[in-house]
Amino acid sequence: MIFRRKSYPYPKVRYRDRDYYVINITKLNELIGENVKVKGYIKDKVRVITHKAGLPWSLESRVIEKDHYHTTYFNLEGGVVVEFRGIALLRSNEHVVIYGKVVGRNTIEAHAIETENAIYVFE
Repeated sequence: MIFRRKSYPYPKVRYRDRDYYVINITKLNELIGENVKVKGYIKDKVRVITHKAGLPWSLESRVIEKDHYHTTYFNLEGGVVVEFRGIALLRSNEHVVIYGKVVGRNTIEAHAIETENAIYVFE
């Protein structure tokens, strides 16, 4: 039995060996589970959260730096939450282009973020 992937009537663009649907931010909830390209402005302050591994009293968590990571969260206009695994130096009211996967209602897990001055990529 052959399964076909559902196709949508939106244009596609290829970026870093992945296909993304170019959509407006209002059509985001129609494409849950798909890769999308969205443009918008950052609405609020950007939050960067540090995640640490290991127990706080263990030597591994203090000396070995390999098991920690950072997550950047921010909101776009229209109530869309963007999550990016890494540090992105962004500010409020900055225009961004997001390449990522829609993981839930109004939630995008970003693979790449483009601004006027920088490109942030999670690999």
